[in-house]
Amino acid sequence: MDNQETVNELAEMLEIDKMPEDERAEFMERVGSIVVDAAVSRLLVTLTESEVEQLQKYLDMSTESDDVFAYLLRNYSQFEKIVEEEIAAFQKNTTEVIS
Repeated sequence: MDNQETVNELAEMLEIDKMPEDERAEFMERVGSIVVDAAVSRLLVTLTESEVEQLQKYLDMSTESDDVFAYLLRNYSQFEKIVEEEIAAFQKNTTEVIS
């Protein structure tokens, strides 16, 4: 299942389409933050000290207009797989709570 299918299935399961547009956007932003935070935490434990220092330098110099997520995908090949796993875990946990 690709990421868009996962997002669509999760949205349907949580009946997001029934939420007002502003609440829907806020909810999806929160879900995205949860998934990205978990993925970054997992990424950090796989990096060497040098890689962590390099990432910290990038984050210190980045601005709000920088796409940190794209940077992580571009520079850490394992990050995409970690994100996919975190999306699947979030979906599984959500399904268990709702059921």
